[in-house]
Amino acid sequence: MYDSKILFLTFLISITFCFAQFESPTSKFGIFGGINLNSHSADFGKLKNIPNCCPKFESGSGNGFHAGILYERSISNSFWLGAKLGIITLDGELSKDEPTTILLETGPANGKFTHYLTGRFLNFGFEPAIIYNPFGELLFYAGARLGFNLSKNYEQIEKITEPLGAGTFIDSLGNDTFKRTRNEFAGEIPDAQSPTNVYFGKYKL
Repeated sequence: MYDSKILFLTFLISITFCFAQFESPTSKFGIFGGINLNSHSADFGKLKNIPNCCPKFESGSGNGFHAGILYERSISNSFWLGAKLGIITLDGELSKDEPTTILLETGPANGKFTHYLTGRFLNFGFEPAIIYNPFGELLFYAGARLGFNLSKNYEQIEKITEPLGAGTFIDSLGNDTFKRTRNEFAGEIPDAQSPTNVYFGKYKL
């Protein structure tokens, strides 16, 4: 998600709707838009120069939208080659739980806190695809996206999640911080690379 040493893959399940489409027997032109469900796989513990004690983020999810223009050309009765140019949002939240000692009114106690890291990406790119049209207007896509980030922002926070609604963090000297959250940061990810996106089971109605 966030630098050249970090693996951040995004798999999309999306529903696409086409508008203002022009068709000939062998070609289609149009504009499209839709929603997507993002599933993220990560392999890192923190953003560069941002305090965080997470051992490692591994997975997360989110949702977003996509829109743009398209061109499709028939290569047989059921198969088409397609190309799209447009934008997509690849937002997602990563989280990781850790045990910790918290402070209750009765004294120190065992608890749990959760690291949350949310990435918000607006990506512009090109999408080549192979399209299968079994019948009617039902289309199945298999393809990939080649793009770059127009924006790449993050929000980070650590929250006590057990016990619910009780307890505060203890600092490194054992003092009460009187807070249930810590390491709260937000901003732009300066060295974020564009995620790798793979489409599967994509359909249009």
